[in-house]
Amino acid sequence: MNRSSVALATLLALGALGPGQAFAAKGDPLADARGLAARIVSVAPAPDGTSLQFVVDISGQVSQTSCGVDPTTRNFVSLDIGPNAVVTSIDSFSVTLNAASPSWRSEADIGVGSTGAGNPADREQAFFTPFVGQDTSGTASITGGPLAIPDGGATIEADGLFYVSFCETFVDAVNPNATWQANSTLTFSCSNCQVGAPEIGVSPTSLNLGDANVGTTSAAQSFTISNTGTAEGDIAGIGFTGPFARAASAGSCPAGAFSLADGESCTVNVVFQPVAAGAASGSATVDLGGAPGDAPAGAPSTVVNLTGNGTAASIGVAPSSLNFGSIAAGTTSAAQTVTFTNSGNGSGSVDSFSFSGGFSRSGGTCPSTLPFTLTPGQSCTVGVVFTAGVLGPVSGSFTANAGASVLTVALAAASITPAPAFIPVAGGWALALMIALIGLFAGIAVLRRQ
Repeated sequence: MNRSSVALATLLALGALGPGQAFAAKGDPLADARGLAARIVSVAPAPDGTSLQFVVDISGQVSQTSCGVDPTTRNFVSLDIGPNAVVTSIDSFSVTLNAASPSWRSEADIGVGSTGAGNPADREQAFFTPFVGQDTSGTASITGGPLAIPDGGATIEADGLFYVSFCETFVDAVNPNATWQANSTLTFSCSNCQVGAPEIGVSPTSLNLGDANVGTTSAAQSFTISNTGTAEGDIAGIGFTGPFARAASAGSCPAGAFSLADGESCTVNVVFQPVAAGAASGSATVDLGGAPGDAPAGAPSTVVNLTGNGTAASIGVAPSSLNFGSIAAGTTSAAQTVTFTNSGNGSGSVDSFSFSGGFSRSGGTCPSTLPFTLTPGQSCTVGVVFTAGVLGPVSGSFTANAGASVLTVALAAASITPAPAFIPVAGGWALALMIALIGLFAGIAVLRRQ
């Protein structure tokens, strides 16, 4: 792991215990680290200019097993600060504890020490009890420091790991369940340290998911979570607000809690799921396990601002009725048209057509294959014809299903008896000629009288 090395020449002056605190050396060593990477909030030179200070967030850790039993059962975090470093003191602490039982707050301990390739029994180990004498349940906060680590400090062994552990002071049959709350931090000083710190950030810091119809899911877009720092960083999870969610194809970042080594990155795929038309906003937040404001000034953003626009189709049909008049039985009328128009701001589909009463489709510009889609502002036509059958008035309908909408056009016509056809008969031409001649002679007679 890459670390920025800081050569430190002197130790912090050892401070006295604050009122109500106890700090005692104990000899039950920790086992090797179990992958609980520490969260280093910040790293900076100590006020004396010769040592280094680093701040550790212990939020969420639980003191629930005895400090005097098998150390592998104990909760702890490990910090890689390099071999031969010496942690000399807790410069300050600001912790909040929630205890489930009245006696457990005063039993909750924080331990410091080191172990590694060497004999664990040879290393220093000290336990710090912040709430001595406070035998009440519930939540309480306390601050203090500096506190000197006995025997000249905790000397880090070959594996480079410094441990902060959480346990119960007394060996008894009752194990406490005391949880260190948000904003609980410890500030340490060390010499000869090579302290790395994670820098977890996101890129880009905003995504516009574009338009998506209400009740649908947009195409996914992704953002990247990167650790550009010099130590492994823990990520407690990724939270979303607004009508946004992680995509089914989630990206390369694991679900739930995970860690990123220094220089490592992964991706998260995001979708927009609008529940109402109009502009929508929300966020995706990478949870680093601490309270808001824990990150040092200038740290990368861990929030991706998300926007999208909810759209909705509005498909209508006009006119609402057609009348085909009187059509001779056994014949088909000329086509009349109805027009479908999408006046909404989102695409919508026309899924099915149905006719009743002897009416049917005949052409038009709407696709013949259903369903089809109308984009915002788009329209198309359907031709409708009537084929006359049984004599008398006929009523029917043309129904279209467009998403959740049912569009109906009322149809009317009348089926009538066909007109008789002219049938020529023998002698018919002579009768016509006779009529013509009679008319001619009548006209001549009128002219003579004049």
